[in-house]
Amino acid sequence: MAQTDFGPIVGCWQMVEAYDINDPGKPGKSYPWGNPPLGYWVYDCAGNNSVQISINPPLSNVSGDNWWDFARTAEGYMLASFDNYMAYFGTYTVEYSDAAQTKGTVTHNVVTDVLRQYTGTAQPRPFTLNGDELIIGDPASY
Repeated sequence: MAQTDFGPIVGCWQMVEAYDINDPGKPGKSYPWGNPPLGYWVYDCAGNNSVQISINPPLSNVSGDNWWDFARTAEGYMLASFDNYMAYFGTYTVEYSDAAQTKGTVTHNVVTDVLRQYTGTAQPRPFTLNGDELIIGDPASY
């Protein structure tokens, strides 16, 4: 049976912090998207999700008449854009591990993503809800 009650995780969550712990060559806490990052995690009541993350501050605008000229003639700009933005969308399931629905695992079933790392995969993420704060990931590592 399809999940229909997604609980309190439903909403649009603005990213306020995104870090990694002990990345190769970066001991301790590192902030690959800036501190704070720019981004949103979105979970709707129909079971759809999307994630968008950009560096902060964002890259400046580039000039050009249209997207296709930009894509053909400015490979450096294209590479910079893809190096500084991550997004994917799909559906999700959520399993709460407590009766208060404050902890559990959310699994993103990725339809496609801009960097093609997660396309067609299930991406489980531990989470904790603390009031109006949603913590995605394991605070000890990511």
